[in-house]
Amino acid sequence: MIAALAAAALSWTALTPATLQRTEVGAARVGHDAYVVGGFVAPGRTSAAVERYDLRRDRWARVRGLPFGLNHAAVA
Repeated sequence: MIAALAAAALSWTALTPATLQRTEVGAARVGHDAYVVGGFVAPGRTSAAVERYDLRRDRWARVRGLPFGLNHAAVA
C-alpha cells in the first residue's frame, strides 16, 4: 500500500493547458494560484499577457495584462 501511494505521488499528471501558447515566460505561485506573465508568442512576438491558474480547480483565466510586453522575466 505504501509503495503504491509513493508511486502515485511521483507520477506526472497532465493539467488543463493554458489559454495562450508561449515560451520564455515568468511564473510565480501566490496562495492557491499560479501566475504566468509575458513571454514569446508565435511568430516570435513579445507578449504582455498574464494568466492565472487556479491550482485547486485546474482552471486558467486571462487577467489584466502588463502595461508592456516582456520576455525572459524573473517573477517572485
